[in-house]
Amino acid sequence: MDSKIEILLKRLDNARLTDLVNKIDEKQRGEMFVLNFLNDNKNLEITPGDITSKYGVTSARTAKILNQLEEKGLIHRNKSNFDGRKYIIKLTSSGEKYIDKKIEKSKEVLIDLIKSIGISEFELFVNIVEKMHSYLSTCNLNL
Repeated sequence: MDSKIEILLKRLDNARLTDLVNKIDEKQRGEMFVLNFLNDNKNLEITPGDITSKYGVTSARTAKILNQLEEKGLIHRNKSNFDGRKYIIKLTSSGEKYIDKKIEKSKEVLIDLIKSIGISEFELFVNIVEKMHSYLSTCNLNL
């Protein structure tokens, strides 16, 4: 491998991006995923099975997350009008306010980050990520 590439990969590894992501505990990531998924699909009837499929976790993990969110008053479950065996998950008004606050806070952090590194470097970063996504979406990633 080219030594310049090796150096860059080492620098990327040293940046410890995964450490930053891991600071958000698994419980919170799961809850935020579900809240974001429900928020993005407000007009759809989302079932626990939809969340399990999208998130790629067990139905037991989904049930645990839903129970936690329901205890916090952020979601509610109602039987489907079309199929009484299914439950439809919706955000409560508290859940909507909570996710709106989280989205706003995330935007503030991102704006601060952009100001910190500069718009031109951030634009370059976005361009690179788009190119990487484009390339990786055409690759066979069975390593």
